[in-house]
Amino acid sequence: MSHYNIPLILEQQLRGRDKKCVYCGKIFENDATIEHINNDAADINLENLAIACNACNASKGTKTLTIWLKSDYCRSKKIRFDTVADVIKNALQKDL
Repeated sequence: MSHYNIPLILEQQLRGRDKKCVYCGKIFENDATIEHINNDAADINLENLAIACNACNASKGTKTLTIWLKSDYCRSKKIRFDTVADVIKNALQKDL
């Protein structure tokens, strides 16, 4: 298990897939965090985990994706459905 309490192989897959913040596209420095997309910490798989910067992860908090994408934070950062990573688009499409 990693220090994020997920299997190491899964964390390696995440880091291989998400090279920048899945929300704002920021290239990571030392601010990469593992995000639970649907806020269910027990749902540990590639469809519910993503790597986001600290700022986006903190801003999203426990909000749903659809609510968060309407926030002032997302508007100010120009984060929209068409700008997020595919894993986020897929999660949003499942919610429709």
